[in-house]
Amino acid sequence: MCFLTKGNAFEAGSSENAGDEFERTEGVNLLPDLTSIRKELDELLVEFLQRRSRARSGVMHQIKNVVMYECQGYEQHRSDGSVDNQGLAPIEGTIRLDPREIEQKGFTAVLEAYDQAAAKLGDAMKEYFFHRMDEIVTEAGQSWDAGGRQLSPELIFECYEKLDIDFDSKGMPCLPTLVVPPSMADRISKWNMTDEQQSRFEQIIEQKRLAWRNRESDRRLVD
Repeated sequence: MCFLTKGNAFEAGSSENAGDEFERTEGVNLLPDLTSIRKELDELLVEFLQRRSRARSGVMHQIKNVVMYECQGYEQHRSDGSVDNQGLAPIEGTIRLDPREIEQKGFTAVLEAYDQAAAKLGDAMKEYFFHRMDEIVTEAGQSWDAGGRQLSPELIFECYEKLDIDFDSKGMPCLPTLVVPPSMADRISKWNMTDEQQSRFEQIIEQKRLAWRNRESDRRLVD
């Protein structure tokens, strides 16, 4: 067996010198310094967790997120002048790694564990988002009970009539996102509006376009 030291190398373990005592010398660490690699890997895993959790959060994946550093809450200023102070809600998850799975799958086991944690974080974010949204629209008097009616184009038109709709630079309406279960989304994709329904939809859009133009003309520009 060969031992390396800072200044020399010597062999040990032969039958001739098995009983000899060797002088202890300061050894050289033959392993590379992996500090920078560990740090980079940690950052990549955190980014992977953030991206996967947002991808698993449903409609929240389409909403722009803003990073707030070292804060304990935020203020929501409404158009009527009221201010709502809100604290931050903790969203927590656990990452569990089984050494046996790492031996069998290698780094894939690590990614699978992070992906499972991301799914739980995404579900928790969805739950909090809709809970908080329900509180906001109820306080603002914007919640609406359909009375047990099934979702239909007419029901959606009634929702549109109760909302302010903006338009993009090309004059196209920025319609709200409809959040429904997958089975209902498949049924909606197969809808074919009648001529009467299409005419009502176009009429609603024109009314909303006029209202949007009036809002834009009354809006004050800040220097």
